[in-house]
Amino acid sequence: MDPIEKAARAMCKVVEDAHPTGLSKTWIDECWPAYEPQARAAFEALREPTNAMIKMGEFNLMGCEGDQCEDRALHTWKTMIDEILKGKSNG
Repeated sequence: MDPIEKAARAMCKVVEDAHPTGLSKTWIDECWPAYEPQARAAFEALREPTNAMIKMGEFNLMGCEGDQCEDRALHTWKTMIDEILKGKSNG
């Protein structure tokens, strides 16, 4: 499952959780394509990192060489996203 589908499914889950009477077990499978444009827009908005994200990325990749770079790049991306999820407006 690609990240856009994961995000769209997460959006459907929020709607499902807020529904007072619950929804069918297959609702998310049926729902997520309708949320794909919103999920894509969210990822497009994430293309430009905040200053805090850039600093975190620079810190994580400092001195990276060889095979360790792939693991560090993954860790860097996750920490940059974690910085967003902190909910701070740090431009």
